[in-house]
Amino acid sequence: MNNQTVKQRRPFTLSNIVFYLGFLFSLLLIAFSFFKIQGSGSVTYLVEKADVIEHYLMIISVSSLFGFLFILALKLETEVKNKIASLLVLTLPWIFIFELYLETEKYKPVENPRVSKASSIGIDFDTRNPFEIIEGMKKRGVYAFPNVTPYSLLSSDGLDSTQGRIFPLGTISDSLTVISNESGYFPIVHMDEHGFNNPKGLYVENEVDIALVGDSFIEGGSVETSQTIAGVFRGFGLKALNLGKDGNSPLSELAIIKEFAEPLKPKVVLWFYYINDLDRTQNGGDNLAREMTSPFLRKYLDNKFSQDLIYKQELVDKTLKNMFLLKEELKTAGEVLNPSFNILNLIKLRNLREKYFLPRSKSSYMEDISNFELIVTKANHLVSSWGGKLYIVYLPPHSKYFYNVQDPSKEILLSSNNLMKIPFIDLHESVFNDEPDPLSLFPFREFGHYTPEGFNKITNALFKKLKEDEAL
Repeated sequence: MNNQTVKQRRPFTLSNIVFYLGFLFSLLLIAFSFFKIQGSGSVTYLVEKADVIEHYLMIISVSSLFGFLFILALKLETEVKNKIASLLVLTLPWIFIFELYLETEKYKPVENPRVSKASSIGIDFDTRNPFEIIEGMKKRGVYAFPNVTPYSLLSSDGLDSTQGRIFPLGTISDSLTVISNESGYFPIVHMDEHGFNNPKGLYVENEVDIALVGDSFIEGGSVETSQTIAGVFRGFGLKALNLGKDGNSPLSELAIIKEFAEPLKPKVVLWFYYINDLDRTQNGGDNLAREMTSPFLRKYLDNKFSQDLIYKQELVDKTLKNMFLLKEELKTAGEVLNPSFNILNLIKLRNLREKYFLPRSKSSYMEDISNFELIVTKANHLVSSWGGKLYIVYLPPHSKYFYNVQDPSKEILLSSNNLMKIPFIDLHESVFNDEPDPLSLFPFREFGHYTPEGFNKITNALFKKLKEDEAL
């Protein structure tokens, strides 16, 4: 009888330990949620604040319920407790297996719907990847390089050079670079003397009419150099400098203005905004948040900081070429330029949390909007300092016309008191809204960049606006 009493009072059986740990984890989630709710006081927009509070109140409620159930489970019969504890313990590895599945899905080849659409109208769509194109050119004695972008160097936070740490903002100068394929072929671009998509000879102080900063839409995603927005501007007789790079977001764009626009003092700087700069739910989104994790790029928030890259192209070229020479094959070099599997993200269940548990859309703008306002305000002051004029240009996404989905980030930008003094050009209103079939301005009507016709219409609308404002 005494032995049975001792067994009944022994609290630290394996099943009890599982329930105590579950209860402790529930308490930690509740404390964390209260901490996040307390931090939501800095949210600028009331709708976003309510969204955050609602999300974490739900976590508090669910955690409280589970905490109560864990305590209640301690009073169950030993056999029942063991079964429940075993089920919980066996479930844990399956959660990580599912997280691993979500992670590997990112690297799984996705069927390109453009290929079948191209085939149906007699277009031979090139299904190779850029590194296969580069290897094919190499066998013919023509040397090209992957497109080095600021985004591709975020994981290393720049590169070591013979003169210390640098963060290149363009690719190798005077090099052949393979651009993305959305229309059936890969444009092969001859980069200018600073690694941007322009003809050479435009870097002359006080002679540039327009400088364009932005991401792949501006660099020239899937079109030839002459078909980019800057290329069409040049067709109008303007000296337009394309300073866009694939994957760029506001912080790298501020850096590019500092390094390459300020020394030239263009009359107009067009700052192109796309939804994935701020909206973390978009394909390739979260760009600004990623850039803000770079200690090197954050130096550009100091108005006095500069790498003087426009005067160090030889060093940039040497550093980038050394990076590629360290790899036996260009295809392997591409692995340096892309994010790889991260074991820490697996442990943190990042994919699972983002897909099912994190607050989406509205609440993702909290910190990003504040940083965006700070960065663009700094850019505006910088451009104004040499007598130039900055415009924010809104690029409408494919989802606007395919799914009829509104972009909430645009409304937030338009309602920002800090940005109201900067001219805003909405290309949905000035171009796409007047089109009977807006999707025809996307290659094969699929998600991606615009067609050459789309870029042409955009440039004509921008040219008309700048003429009306007498900015040129």
